[in-house]
Amino acid sequence: NLANKLIQQIKSGAPFDAVAQSFSQSPTAAVGGDLGWITIGQLDKTLEDAVQDITPGQISKAIWTQDGYYIFFRKQEI
Repeated sequence: NLANKLIQQIKSGAPFDAVAQSFSQSPTAAVGGDLGWITIGQLDKTLEDAVQDITPGQISKAIWTQDGYYIFFRKQEI
């Protein structure tokens, strides 16, 4: 439920990095949730499939794994 509320906040204009810093329990929270460049095989298969389905500028749905919920935002391509 919280993950979906956070997604709505981001879709309404809240910066992804600020939301990640405030709510994420991941080690990347301090850097706004930035994972850097990801290549195929670096993530759990469930997460990898979700990342491949989002386009630049789009946010993922809440993704459940045994480690908890994940939300991804794919930055605009350079």
